[in-house]
Amino acid sequence: MQYRKLGKSGLNVSALGLGLMRLPTMSPEANREYRTSGGMVGEVDEKATRELVVRAVEQGVNFFDSGYKYCGGQSESVFGKVVQDTGLRDKVIIQTKAPVWSIRSKADFHKYLEEQLGRLRMDCIDVYLFHGVYKERWQKLVQLGIVEELIRAKKMGKVAHIGFSFHGNLDVFKEIVDYTPEWETCLIQLNYLDDKYQAGIEGMQYAHERGLGVSIMEPLRGGMLADVPKEVHEIFQKAEIQKSPVEWGLDYLWDMPEVACAFSGMGNVKMMDENCSYAARSRVGMLGEEGRAIIARVKKRFGEYDVVPCTGCAYCIPCPVGISIPQTFLVYNRLMMGYDKEDCRNRYERWATIFGKKPSICFDCLRCEKWCPQNIKICAELKKVVRAFEGEK
Repeated sequence: MQYRKLGKSGLNVSALGLGLMRLPTMSPEANREYRTSGGMVGEVDEKATRELVVRAVEQGVNFFDSGYKYCGGQSESVFGKVVQDTGLRDKVIIQTKAPVWSIRSKADFHKYLEEQLGRLRMDCIDVYLFHGVYKERWQKLVQLGIVEELIRAKKMGKVAHIGFSFHGNLDVFKEIVDYTPEWETCLIQLNYLDDKYQAGIEGMQYAHERGLGVSIMEPLRGGMLADVPKEVHEIFQKAEIQKSPVEWGLDYLWDMPEVACAFSGMGNVKMMDENCSYAARSRVGMLGEEGRAIIARVKKRFGEYDVVPCTGCAYCIPCPVGISIPQTFLVYNRLMMGYDKEDCRNRYERWATIFGKKPSICFDCLRCEKWCPQNIKICAELKKVVRAFEGEK
């Protein structure tokens, strides 16, 4: 495993981190369900999670990212128990996030912090972030004086290092970075398709120049850059440099000196082993001109597809009428990228039944759009899905 400095925090973090938003769940017959603002989620499989975390540590991964509502609130609790039971506390750096959407006072901030400390079974959280900040959320945090409470929590020893994760525009990102010299790190969405999206590369460089350690979420765009369409796969196959699509996606990030860690939601040991093997030989400047040219060709081809930039985070559900929004967009994107049309239609019919209802019943309430970190005009996009799958009989 390769390690990089997380900005002014001074922490040495693994180039590859384990995201704890999509932990393995129990089999259907042993499953319970938990309701969250992201919808119904299955009960996290503690045994499988333990195997995953232990394997990650064995491979040199030391940076783990969670959040208050991940896995319906189970992520922090299960991870905390696993770390305690396995005696791995000294080998892991845990990053989690304050649920800023629920914080309406200074007392609320401390209430949630104490709850998260209890869930994690820790006296101090290694890295504590404001979760998913954008303009309106940031304005609220400033008005309520919550940034100063975060700084105070650090001085009290409740958290060791502080920062924010981000889902807004570049101007707001720079404003947040410049607000206080106390920031040590930030978490942004970045991949070779999203280099100018939200904070983007410019924001990454801006934060890095000011001493913040920059970690990356959605390095593979919710799996889109792992299971690539045929035309993209052909570009990779014809390249003199032979790598898997996943490897290309991660290498794109590790190539940059500003990237401290790329978090991946690896759901099984096989995926963990493969990604750790890629991280073990990662280095700044690894792509070279030839590699960057290949990425540029792939990006250009992706740009020709009419897809929805959905990462499958599921913040948009539950839908008031039960539409399975993430699954709907996933199968629509597969159709738009040239995957087998009949298979896509079958998935559309099957998944709408398993996960919810078809988007034709959407009545434009816009609730989903309020929560979408990608700022997708979901209701308008759902109409495109209906035309694609139900407009032709």
